[in-house]
Amino acid sequence: MNSGYLESPQAHSGVLSFGIDGNSETINKFVNSPKIIISAVSLGHDESLIVFIGPDNEQIDFYPEEFRLHGFLKFSVGLECANDLIADLKQAFHATGL
Repeated sequence: MNSGYLESPQAHSGVLSFGIDGNSETINKFVNSPKIIISAVSLGHDESLIVFIGPDNEQIDFYPEEFRLHGFLKFSVGLECANDLIADLKQAFHATGL
């Protein structure tokens, strides 16, 4: 992995939300598996961050129904190389058995 940041001033970021099929142990293992993506309590940085929004979160009612039962992950894409982030997510899925 290069783990370098994009050098282009044209670079953009974004936030993805997704759920994984698993219990809290599986979700915690997934969140803590990436090497580049950082587990965080909030989003908003130039580094890629991931946070778990649990079903007991006070704002869960603002999210789509499919996210409310088990919670979901919010992934804030930073300025790292896209290929490095993809590889990091793949190894996290693999490490978690997903």
